[in-house]
Amino acid sequence: MNIEPKQCLLCGRPAPLQASHIIPKFVFDWLKETSATGFLRRAVAPNVRVQDGEKRKLLCRDCEAKFARWEKRFAEHLFVPYQKDRKAALRYEKWLLLFSVSVAWRIGVSKVSVDEKVRPELLKALEDAIQCWTLFLLGTHTEAGPYEHHLFLLDVVTASGAVDLPQGFNRYLLRTVDCTVVSSSKKLFVYAKFPNMIFRSSVVPPQAPGWVNTRIEEKGEIRGPQQVSEPSFAEFLVDRAKLVTGSVGEMSARQRKVIGSAALRNPARALQSLTRRAAVADERLRRRRV
Repeated sequence: MNIEPKQCLLCGRPAPLQASHIIPKFVFDWLKETSATGFLRRAVAPNVRVQDGEKRKLLCRDCEAKFARWEKRFAEHLFVPYQKDRKAALRYEKWLLLFSVSVAWRIGVSKVSVDEKVRPELLKALEDAIQCWTLFLLGTHTEAGPYEHHLFLLDVVTASGAVDLPQGFNRYLLRTVDCTVVSSSKKLFVYAKFPNMIFRSSVVPPQAPGWVNTRIEEKGEIRGPQQVSEPSFAEFLVDRAKLVTGSVGEMSARQRKVIGSAALRNPARALQSLTRRAAVADERLRRRRV
């Protein structure tokens, strides 16, 4: 049974809790603005239009405002500039680490407490990480502990190489929001997928071998070439994409007609949308595989 908490899960104070976004609201606003129709659909329920992302009652008003300040800086100084210009100089300060930790904290707290399956032998390690992140976000600790946080920037995939990519893979990379806690026998990390970018927060082990030019420091610059050669991560990414593209494939004929009608009402928007750009990229990728 899911019992609603009566105190802020970050600061611990009794207070009315806000409906906190797991993935920040600005991401969904941007997706709507750049879509073919101006609407959103969740992968788990593609036949229903939505206006926003998943929310959980986690934070008091003060802690929600604290998170919002880091979100604003990330949106203005990194997210939007990268969406507009892949070659933009993406310099950052401590706000990026705070933002990344806040996202991992939200996913860790909400997923583990509700429905995510974490191997029992690793659950204590995740709880310890969440406690460490809590103290960092509150300012009690000046460091986020031994846990590494990484940001990998994405772009259109034009060739599949040795990996068998599912149909709609570019749509997943460029247009999909996704998050989960990933655990295996000896590994656990928090995964957050934004449009065109991936956040990875390591727990077990606290480092992320194979991730090059992706680690978020106290301050710095996101620069290439980035590389991810972590064993099994490519397969994990493909599996997550299959979950999403498989759900989209279950969309009813009626809802496909609704989408088509919405696009026809504003064909210029549909043609210029980033939704269409992802679809074109996937069609080109499909033709190369044939």
